[in-house]
Amino acid sequence: MNRFAKARSAIILFALLIVSVLLLGLYVVNDVTHGVNEGAGERVRVSIARGTPFAAAVQELQKQGLIRRAWTLTFFAQATGADRKMHRGTYEFVRGSRPVDMLRALVKGDILTVRVTIPEGFTMWQVASAFQAAGIDSQATLAAIRDPELIRSFQVPGETLVRDSREESGGLSLSGYLSGAVRKRGG
Repeated sequence: MNRFAKARSAIILFALLIVSVLLLGLYVVNDVTHGVNEGAGERVRVSIARGTPFAAAVQELQKQGLIRRAWTLTFFAQATGADRKMHRGTYEFVRGSRPVDMLRALVKGDILTVRVTIPEGFTMWQVASAFQAAGIDSQATLAAIRDPELIRSFQVPGETLVRDSREESGGLSLSGYLSGAVRKRGG
């Protein structure tokens, strides 16, 4: 094979590679800009826990029927750097939304917010029940009330914390703080 033939083969191979990359890019962009039509309009909640890898979160979107293919959204997010900016929390997506819009919500941290009124004097069990009525998992609410990291993050005064006798570990909870049963005494 002469030098000219080798150069021509290399150019053809390079051109095929460029065309393949462009076609792949078009496929990915098309997939992330068109939502799933099946069940369009239905609201779906997706919770992304602390420590959840981006790929697992996207797999959950696919499992819930919100996106067609997890790999295209993952590829797009990696190409744009969005995979490293995802916020944790509970999201509510509308089936039929564009995957790129869901990605934008994950990056912005546009988590679900729910308004719940907790009357003074409610126990943590009543608080969990009120959250359950608003569509929030009562077990997750109880876990949050007992979460030592969350308690520290709110800088709750120590004298308002209550040892929860229903807990096998007798762990501290926000129960007294939430119910107002324990008050700081001033002088």
